[in-house]
Amino acid sequence: KVPALVGEPPTDAIKAGIQAVGYAVAGIEAVTSRLCELGATQLGRGVGPRGSHTIVLRDPRGVTLEVVADQEITEASRLCHVRITSVDLDLPIPWYEKLGWEVLERSPLADPGLYGHPDGTAEVARLRLPDEPTETHLVQWTDPAAHGRHPNQAHHASIYRIGLGGGRTPAS
Repeated sequence: KVPALVGEPPTDAIKAGIQAVGYAVAGIEAVTSRLCELGATQLGRGVGPRGSHTIVLRDPRGVTLEVVADQEITEASRLCHVRITSVDLDLPIPWYEKLGWEVLERSPLADPGLYGHPDGTAEVARLRLPDEPTETHLVQWTDPAAHGRHPNQAHHASIYRIGLGGGRTPAS
């Protein structure tokens, strides 16, 4: 494939960087079964930061997907969040707020086993732009402590960057 991917996708939820993309679906079991038929591997299941039943999968290229149950969804699926591990939540939150994002909730991660660390502890901040349903989930692991740096090479395996769009300008 051109261009060739570089690096390895993240396999450790406590390493800094973009960890996963989440999709809201009405039929979580059917969608998960179909993704597994297509080569995805189930990594975990539990309650995600939105308080909904969540199944974590890795696709054949190493991208981590989170399928989130949402009975109110009318589409087949909808992007609902991006999960990013941060080494210190107090650093990125003010930056997001300057861009117009609102902190919806900041609390302990209720189910760290969902991300492969059942005995770990972490704090999660859920952020969202006022007119946008998609959230950003910033997670800071405290035990074990988050570590490392986000990959910055173009064409890095998995998710190395995301784009934000919008029509409104945040207040200065």
